[in-house]
Amino acid sequence: MNIKTASVLAYYFFRCLGRLPAKHLLYLARKLGSENPRLCGGKLWINTFFPPIPSPAFERFMDSVLARSRTPYSAYFAVTARCPHSCPHCSYAGRQTGELSTARALDIISQIDSLGCPVIGFTGGEPLLREDLPELIEAGSKNASAVLFTTAQGLTPKLAEKLKSAGLSSVMVGIESASRAEHNRLRGSEDSFPQAAEGIKTAKQAGLYAAASTMAFREKIRSGEIEKIARMCESLGAMELRILEPIPTGGICGDDSIILSEEESREMADFQKRWNKRKSGLAVCSFSHLESDEMFGCGAGYHHLFIDSAGNVNPCDLTPLSFGNALERPLSDIWKDMEQFFPLPRRGCFMKEAAGKGILPAAGSELPADPETSRSICRSIPRNGRLPKVYENYLKR
Repeated sequence: MNIKTASVLAYYFFRCLGRLPAKHLLYLARKLGSENPRLCGGKLWINTFFPPIPSPAFERFMDSVLARSRTPYSAYFAVTARCPHSCPHCSYAGRQTGELSTARALDIISQIDSLGCPVIGFTGGEPLLREDLPELIEAGSKNASAVLFTTAQGLTPKLAEKLKSAGLSSVMVGIESASRAEHNRLRGSEDSFPQAAEGIKTAKQAGLYAAASTMAFREKIRSGEIEKIARMCESLGAMELRILEPIPTGGICGDDSIILSEEESREMADFQKRWNKRKSGLAVCSFSHLESDEMFGCGAGYHHLFIDSAGNVNPCDLTPLSFGNALERPLSDIWKDMEQFFPLPRRGCFMKEAAGKGILPAAGSELPADPETSRSICRSIPRNGRLPKVYENYLKR
């Protein structure tokens, strides 16, 4: 970590002195050694889970942190169910189709903003298929850092500039493989690989924080494919690679065999730590580390929420359980109701635990599950045990 980066982070740590437990701040300071903060456009990015520093969005985040409130630090909104690709593991597969009008989508975004959310993600489907995407991003980025999750199909230099002018902060391009043939096979399109690669370059040229994401399937871990993807993304100019763990939802709903073992999860967490020690142009951010017991654990329904293209409110984008529709009930009321099931962060992924108990909606069911079924499922998986380590001192009053 260079002097400039260290001084920026030190400033915010000093702001917290006397307002947050010293043990919490010392623990966070140590854990920052596993990150590789990057500068982009004069702003410091720890990773895309946090707003860039400085920014109004980061000030909003800090206000929530200091208040130690149950606020969604991030909210992802699937603005469309349409997608030109057919990935077999798509987390959105099986959900209700349809697309909200501009006015209704703006209503959802306004409600997200009213919760004080500092990061808003625009996802789908393929959000670039919406012609009104710049208008939606402009509304979402007034007080939050806006992140676009995309296959990059249709991301031209002109559109990238337009989205940046609308307030977009970051573009996250999905990468399935470092092999062109394998990536295209999984996407179901012969043009997807060059579009994704060019999308990373286009985002960076537009001055956006260019990032990529990939799914750490067991086969990709064993073959060394994850490191190949990281090196490829670095060569394309990406600033970050987000590594996701496969969860039995969407297109792979009911397939519990894809869940990584503890050893495999630990390997992906260690990969982040090992890679980031290089302090190279690419930062690795692995869910296996970020959501581990030693870090933030699972914040579904506590510091994160997901709204699908029909307006259904879910604890996270991988949890197909609905607690109501934000077009029928105020999002603030739904969020408050969810607190009885998600009063605190938990150790271990909620969806992994639910899959292990075999009580999730069956493969082929229409997703998400209705509110009554969702509540019943959550009652059978109460939060037990200790808090994730980041929260152990943080939530002590």
